[in-house]
Amino acid sequence: MEKVLQAILDTKTSLEGKIDTVVAEVNTLRMEQRKLTERVATTEITLKLTQPDITDLKQRLQQQETEILRLNKRAEEAEGRSRRNTLRMEQRKLTERVATTEITLKWRVPVSWRQVSSEEQKQGGSR
Repeated sequence: MEKVLQAILDTKTSLEGKIDTVVAEVNTLRMEQRKLTERVATTEITLKLTQPDITDLKQRLQQQETEILRLNKRAEEAEGRSRRNTLRMEQRKLTERVATTEITLKWRVPVSWRQVSSEEQKQGGSR
């Protein structure tokens, strides 16, 4: 009988050691779970606090994108006007040159457009 009691005591001691190990592991897991629960709670609070800011930033971003598109369109229109104005200026400069040339030609002695012989050229071009 003593052997049976000794076997039971040994088994009890062995089981108590295993139970202590399992209890320690469960306590460790509970602590980790608490930490994770706290982190999740903190993250949820942060998310709730930043959600309005994120929504506001999204709206502002959309407004900025719309503004950029509008400004790009205006820039393209301005570039087109600039090109047209440059062409007008070039045309005006060309017209002014032609007008100046016409004025200069009007004040010069009229030139006849006949062919001048080489002898006439030597004599000064007059007949």
